[in-house]
Amino acid sequence: MSISSKPTVKALDEGQLDLMWQFLQMGHQKSDIPALKEHLDQLRQAMIQKTAGQRRDDPQSYVPFEDVGTIVNCIVIETMCLYLSGDLDKLEALVEGAVEKATPAWIHTSERLPEAGGTYLCVWQGKTVNTGFFCNGHFRLYGEIKDHLITHWMPLPELPSVNGKETEHDPEREG
Repeated sequence: MSISSKPTVKALDEGQLDLMWQFLQMGHQKSDIPALKEHLDQLRQAMIQKTAGQRRDDPQSYVPFEDVGTIVNCIVIETMCLYLSGDLDKLEALVEGAVEKATPAWIHTSERLPEAGGTYLCVWQGKTVNTGFFCNGHFRLYGEIKDHLITHWMPLPELPSVNGKETEHDPEREG
């Protein structure tokens, strides 16, 4: 075989795309997140080896750089299965919900007031954050009703754990 008859990278890529398309046309693929993670780990390992110098002395973690094309194709197929199965949308909604839940938002007092009595973070005169106590429909700071000075509020964050143990809750904090 002469050098000029050697397949080009473009021809190889087109062949791989055709193979992936045929696989996807078979239908009924399920997403396989563990397989996707495994292939991503293999790609990461191959990239580390390539930039740090390939070492074949650890056969368990060694990934031949020649396999990168196949690994990338597996990642593309697994990702497409994740997308086509609708599982990617579910993951996206789950992440968005977790971010919204993890990020407390200030609530304007004209929008609503707390439903229960207790201690809350309050914005005082639109510029200072302090804790305030809400009781009988009113915010109190330093024992005095200060409804007209409180512009925003939010629940206190969860107490931190200390050495892996839950911190005891303060009954006053819970209203």
